[in-house]
Amino acid sequence: MGCLYNKAEVVLNTSIFEGGMANSILEALAYGKAVLAADIEGNRSLIADGKTGFLYQNERQFLQKAEQLVCRPDMRAAFGAAGRKLVRERFAPEKEIAGYLRLYQGVLREG
Repeated sequence: MGCLYNKAEVVLNTSIFEGGMANSILEALAYGKAVLAADIEGNRSLIADGKTGFLYQNERQFLQKAEQLVCRPDMRAAFGAAGRKLVRERFAPEKEIAGYLRLYQGVLREG
């Protein structure tokens, strides 16, 4: 997947169903890519509209925001940088590993 993210200018997430935080968005942000995503709860956990990407609620918003991303490479770059920073701060591998270790240790203590 990494080679596909590297080639992408923008990553779309058009899911209309809630399934929690989308790993595809997290991965896109980690690769510093601009994201255009449906405005559902799981996507809002990663995308701050106009800061780390764009969220859309309808076809009109999708088209309007997609056009901005096509025409504004500076915006794509800014979203990519903000997204990468978000991932480093909130989802660094060290933090993820520490969280899993705490979880497993708690399970072992209770078991």
